[in-house]
Amino acid sequence: FDPETEVYTKLLPANSPLSTDDQVKFLLEAEDGIWVGTKTSGLLQLSQDGQILQQYSTSSSPAISHNHILCLEKDEEGILWVGTFGGGINRLDLAQKTIDIYTVKDNLANNNVVGILGYDQDYLWISTYNGLSCFHKPTQTFQNFYQEDGLSHYEFNYSSSFKDRQGRYYFGGMNGVTAFYPQAIIGQAP
Repeated sequence: FDPETEVYTKLLPANSPLSTDDQVKFLLEAEDGIWVGTKTSGLLQLSQDGQILQQYSTSSSPAISHNHILCLEKDEEGILWVGTFGGGINRLDLAQKTIDIYTVKDNLANNNVVGILGYDQDYLWISTYNGLSCFHKPTQTFQNFYQEDGLSHYEFNYSSSFKDRQGRYYFGGMNGVTAFYPQAIIGQAP
């Protein structure tokens, strides 16, 4: 949408390989284009004029863990973090063209990742359907938080995360909003 002309422009061309019944679940605008998380077609990288530059799916090489994408976050190192419905979180290194997958087997709170917010250079805060995970990137370890740790509910809603100007993080869940300052929590025993 162009606010000056008040004209809408279709992002994807009419000859797009996306199925017409697919749903866009998340959009992330970055310097390398627009990243689109879909319900059934995986992850797309689009140019500003809507051309598909790259598609990642369970059948691409490298492959993502699940085609149902719920959230995206790009960190300062250019790594794209992809939250999936049922497939955990995927670390997509665009320069190396590699994907690392983290799931409950790696101590992620739940494989349904609905929100990702970066903190500092070393951490990601990840909301799921069963708690909140803090991922320490250098050691590849998770610290998980649940209702008994003060969360409003164990289940969070997708696309319901926000960082304000003062550095407070907000994650919306089934029973309200959980808000906190990451620096006050990191390193505490769960």
